[in-house]
Amino acid sequence: MALVAQAVSFEPNRETDMTHLDSLSPEVLPLDAWGIATYPLEGKIPGLLTQKQPDGWQPSGLDRTFYLDLMEPVIRMAASWVSESGALIDPVIGREWAQSTPRFVSSAAILLYFDRIPELQDIVFCSMTYCCTQLAAPQVLRDRSADFWMRELATAYDCLKEIAPQELVAQWKTDLARVRPESAYLCVDATHRNLERFHNWAVYSSAGESMRDSAGIGGATDFLWGNRFFEVYMAAQTHRFTTFGMYRDPADPITYDITTRLQFAAAIARGYEGPMRDKLGEVLRRGNLTMLLFVSPDGFVPFGGRSAQFNFQETIVCALSELEARRYRNADPVLAGAFKRQAHLSARAIVPWFSDCNPIRHIKNRFDPKTKHGCDTYGQYSVYSMLATSYLGLAALYADDTIAEQPTPSELGNYSLTLSPAFHKVFLCANGTYVEIDTQADPDHDATGIGRVLFKGLPPGFPLGMPFSAKPKHLFAKGTAAPVRPVALGPVWQRPDGSTDALAEWSTGVVAETTEHKVGDRVDGVSIRYRKGDTQVVEDVRIDADKVLLCWAVEIDGTPVRSVEITVPILIHDGGDHARIEQSETDLMLVFGGKTVAFRWSGMSDPRLEAVEIANRHGVYRILRLVAESGPCHLSIEAVPGKLVQ
Repeated sequence: MALVAQAVSFEPNRETDMTHLDSLSPEVLPLDAWGIATYPLEGKIPGLLTQKQPDGWQPSGLDRTFYLDLMEPVIRMAASWVSESGALIDPVIGREWAQSTPRFVSSAAILLYFDRIPELQDIVFCSMTYCCTQLAAPQVLRDRSADFWMRELATAYDCLKEIAPQELVAQWKTDLARVRPESAYLCVDATHRNLERFHNWAVYSSAGESMRDSAGIGGATDFLWGNRFFEVYMAAQTHRFTTFGMYRDPADPITYDITTRLQFAAAIARGYEGPMRDKLGEVLRRGNLTMLLFVSPDGFVPFGGRSAQFNFQETIVCALSELEARRYRNADPVLAGAFKRQAHLSARAIVPWFSDCNPIRHIKNRFDPKTKHGCDTYGQYSVYSMLATSYLGLAALYADDTIAEQPTPSELGNYSLTLSPAFHKVFLCANGTYVEIDTQADPDHDATGIGRVLFKGLPPGFPLGMPFSAKPKHLFAKGTAAPVRPVALGPVWQRPDGSTDALAEWSTGVVAETTEHKVGDRVDGVSIRYRKGDTQVVEDVRIDADKVLLCWAVEIDGTPVRSVEITVPILIHDGGDHARIEQSETDLMLVFGGKTVAFRWSGMSDPRLEAVEIANRHGVYRILRLVAESGPCHLSIEAVPGKLVQ
């Protein structure tokens, strides 16, 4: 089977056909049978896309080759990690880790399919043979996340079957056909009585089984495999979808919405035509429209929960957006173009860590990978570097470069998005400026309040990319640490009994209501009213040009709290580059990477930049503390235009 659309020009110029990629309808379908109500954002994005293009907007000029160019140096590096047996040995921990090897194989196979890395084909074939042999012997894989392997290997098989010697291809097919999912995979239940307790692992394995079926690899009749496995296990996952088309993994991490949706999107793209296809297609339609609103103007994925700020996140957006561009290619060229643009923006977003770092970074900081700073305990260097290249490879396979870019909703701006109660996030986007707020944070990863303030063209940790948990699950470089108490950009106050309270610490029992501020039809701000027990916090966020205007007020039992302290995280370094700080009584200028952000305040006194350093996944910060003795607290954060400092 050929893998890319005939209308697309690429190197090499093969005759190709992938018409099943274009089979999903842009029409609205009901999801009543799955208990999912009407999509709350129906019609919102087409309205946003009618806005005037931003001044100076230009197409990116990127195409499929950009994905391949990002992948190739990483795969060349990874090829040097492959052992004689074909296993990929993580260079940081010195051993094979989980599903790293099949992710290397699928990435390298896609490059070979596009006539890249020909001199590495023997290494790739060896690794493919190793993976197929291992997956067919499930006792070998009990601690190596076998549930994730089949999707990668089915992709690799499709790409290699006309390149590799036919005796090898036959061997791979025989080994993969022997795989018994309910023996090999971990998240399985052969009784099928408790399938609903599984989550993203079951979707990965389901997608892999469907793709195995579509690839013609086959399996025996005496066990559940292929599309039958997909339909049994995916049917038990439908309760996890929200009306926004998002997937709820435990504790609602943003990463496991987008990565999980990509798995069944890949199964449909590869040719799944069963009874769940159209309804899953509707979930994808909704989820990907929602995604267009929650990514930043530069294409960055939001913070939120575990596995955050790894570079594979943006590559997921690339692959999903390339598929969605094809969905709308004929029915809605403007929306198709917005998805095409989104794919390119998100690919370009990871360049500072992929192309500009040596070695590449698999997470958005510049700490040496050996420190594992910001990484979840399972997020090893090899497995998440290879995941990023695997998804870039899918984007390359899915790309139709005849679709012309159009501005994305986040580039056009002037909207807010509230996700509630699931995911508990508020996003505000206007004039290339973007704010993300968590209204009831997962305390193991984040903090409640304003966690992200981004200006177009600035890196995601500057000025602020995510909040600070006091008990994070991720790792820290030596000499860095989490704060003693959770920290976000927001208020701290004393209660009548003398105890200290902070919005950042409100992780349970919180009720949050969001109100939009509009100027005509344009949304330029939100007010969030948080309530917990006898206390109310009002957080007002507005965007004016390149400036974020913030105001807070706190009440206890209806009485205003007169002395409120605002905590403002100030970037010190990202593990490599250091910031410079210039502070006065009324402002603080933060210079990083040759660009400047200004923090200015009024009605607040005693500005104190604490010496204690705190860290999140992006880097190391200090806390600026501002005290308002009476009345609301006002703060502005501004990207200083044209102020570049060497």
